[in-house]
Amino acid sequence: PESADTQARPLLAAELTFLRQATDAPVQLHLGDTYVQGRRGVVQSWAEGCRFYRLAAEQGNATAQSRIGTCYAWGLGMALDLPTAARYSRLAAEQGKADAQFDYGHLLESGKGGLKRDLAEAVRWYRAVVAQHDLRALAQLGVCYEKGRGMAQSDAEA
Repeated sequence: PESADTQARPLLAAELTFLRQATDAPVQLHLGDTYVQGRRGVVQSWAEGCRFYRLAAEQGNATAQSRIGTCYAWGLGMALDLPTAARYSRLAAEQGKADAQFDYGHLLESGKGGLKRDLAEAVRWYRAVVAQHDLRALAQLGVCYEKGRGMAQSDAEA
């Protein structure tokens, strides 16, 4: 792990060149974050950040899969592509990433991203996120109870 002093120091050109050549998924994920957030003297770039997220995601890194799914879902640094967003979100969701579980549940609930609308499956993913103490998912699950989406309607549970 980097010290607070190292994190604040701008990257030298040689360091950035070295990191950009790395094939290690955690390094690629970190570099993606550095570009997306414009940290350490690196010019902020969604396109470059998402490029490194994709490299790490292709190696099975769940955090990178979740982040590249978000990039595709919102068209951040690349063209909007909901089917690809759904694919990466599901990969990360299956590894327990709460953000990806919520996003995948939302895609299932809406039937977007080339997915067949499946309210019961969406609720299953929302419950997985609620089990991780995510208030956003708890609120969405409450809406599902209130409206009877994917489960029996219940004002008491909502």
